[in-house]
Amino acid sequence: MHPIHVLCCREADSWLRYEPSQHALIELPDSTSNAAALRSTAGLLLELGQGVLLSLLAEPGKTAAKYENHESLVWRDAGVVLGYMSVVAEALELAFCPLGISGQAVISDYFSDFAALEAVGLAVLGTG
Repeated sequence: MHPIHVLCCREADSWLRYEPSQHALIELPDSTSNAAALRSTAGLLLELGQGVLLSLLAEPGKTAAKYENHESLVWRDAGVVLGYMSVVAEALELAFCPLGISGQAVISDYFSDFAALEAVGLAVLGTG
């Protein structure tokens, strides 16, 4: 009902999608150039170095099926996920920085066949 998918990419890698049922990262085929483009966009805001870029994708249609004014719920859900990520990063003594952009313009190129997905957050995780 409140689906938020997490993608990550390391330097010069393809997108990896977190699959919670397997507790595993699954490589998304042919996504290296898209991941590099979003890393480049994010790099305009913050020096990424060897940081891992995290992208949050929502399925607003699923939320809309059950709630009025679903848009605000989607964004609040994404904010909660980013908040928990920051707490966990702090506990693990990792650097974490939400970038304040969604990355929709770039990520939608790769997911053009999946109109149901909307980028709702972008962050960097590292060892700074």
